[in-house]
Amino acid sequence: MALAVGVTVTGVQAAVGAWEEPADELAGQGERAAETDAQDSGATELEQGGIEIADIPDRGSVSLEPGASAEASASAEASASAEPSASAEASASAEPSASAEPAADAADAGLEAAADAFRDEVVELTNAERADVGCPAVTVDDELAEAAQAHAEDMVAQQYFNHTGLDGSTPTDRANAAGYDGGAGENIAAGQASPVDVVDGWMASEGHRENILTCEYTVIGVGYDDGRVQPEYGGGSWVQMFGYGQG
Repeated sequence: MALAVGVTVTGVQAAVGAWEEPADELAGQGERAAETDAQDSGATELEQGGIEIADIPDRGSVSLEPGASAEASASAEASASAEPSASAEASASAEPSASAEPAADAADAGLEAAADAFRDEVVELTNAERADVGCPAVTVDDELAEAAQAHAEDMVAQQYFNHTGLDGSTPTDRANAAGYDGGAGENIAAGQASPVDVVDGWMASEGHRENILTCEYTVIGVGYDDGRVQPEYGGGSWVQMFGYGQG
């Protein structure tokens, strides 16, 4: 049964979707998807700038007076075609700064640390919601986390938003491929700027809230990619997967 629930995220278009897998995966029943999307008319303006190139001063010329000898002409030509100075050649062959690569590595490490912090916060916020209704906390399962991250990245890379991968895989298929033994429930979202925004969005939708507040779930995996799943959505591809523990 599909459920449509409005979710408002300021300044961006956002969407959320839910998939629930039954505890007995052999039954093959109980799949449910719910997607919501909301839109705001926020826009970004890009300002254009220009670069001015200063006039290059006249470098002068070589001239011969009337009656000058061929030898003098050859001498003048040699002077005009003199090779660049040694210092200019050395400057042209200088290698890029050795500090550029470490700086890029540091920037990448910083982005990954921020993404890890987002994933951890989603888990914390999810457990806070579960605690409010008396459900036990879920713990991170490495295989579910791997499957969730792969799906978050795949939706960005291939520009789609769906529980079913473009290869036809379901959440349980992806979990099993990552080594998890059992069925998996899944919440997805796109365009939310922070863990608070995405968990609030899920909690505002019946299907997503049910996944979060299913007390029988014992493990979780969270995926996050800061890219866009489609141009009309804001940055942020989120995947939350739940399971019953290893069978």
